[in-house]
Amino acid sequence: MKKRFFQPIWKFEEIEKQLTALEENGWRLDEIKGFRCFEFVKSKPKTVQYFFTYSITREKLDMDIIENSLVQKFNANQIKGSFIEGLSSISVFSITKDVDLTEQKFNRD
Repeated sequence: MKKRFFQPIWKFEEIEKQLTALEENGWRLDEIKGFRCFEFVKSKPKTVQYFFTYSITREKLDMDIIENSLVQKFNANQIKGSFIEGLSSISVFSITKDVDLTEQKFNRD
């Protein structure tokens, strides 16, 4: 299944919640590409947290730090692909355990 989200991309948390709801209903995000195109595969329903990062040249180092913390602290998996939104490159991570992402969200936003 393919799906596009047409909210402004700066509303990361709304799209992250929608991705979590889809996962809970048995649709796992498999790949992102193009203009906000999300591809899903049918899967066993489970709870997963999704987290968006973006990279603009001047903020690349900051996002690298956040992405590394997602992987090292929470064993996050980066979803295949990315997409360009204006001057930003957007990536998505999935986390299969319940974790507190307050610090990462504060630093991202």
